[in-house]
Amino acid sequence: MTLETDPDQDAAPAARGFILLTAQRDGDLAGEWLDALLDAGIDAELHIEDAARFNLTSSAYPVGVPFVYALFVPRADRDRAADVLIDHGWDGRGSPRASAMRTSGRHLRNVLLVAALSLAMVAVVIFVRGG
Repeated sequence: MTLETDPDQDAAPAARGFILLTAQRDGDLAGEWLDALLDAGIDAELHIEDAARFNLTSSAYPVGVPFVYALFVPRADRDRAADVLIDHGWDGRGSPRASAMRTSGRHLRNVLLVAALSLAMVAVVIFVRGG
């Protein structure tokens, strides 16, 4: 007996024009979202991925998560797929775009904190010198 497989199916999602839309820890929820995308006529794939490939410092994935359910869609269908998931309660967490926004927000907060501390130190120096 021989098992025939589609060689294109063995290629990584990115090599086939798919992009990561979201990754979730909850397999049931990820499965529901996959079904919703397929019902909407969007070709989607759900993969179990090693969580180490994802940013484990984000609020969506606390340290210690061994794997996540990664949902891939064709690049051309990304916006439509996001609309479908939003209609099913998705808040954008787990998406590369949301992760980037959290990172840039965190960076801005740190920059502002350093600036405020620097100004406070200057004010203390001026006060101590009596000026």
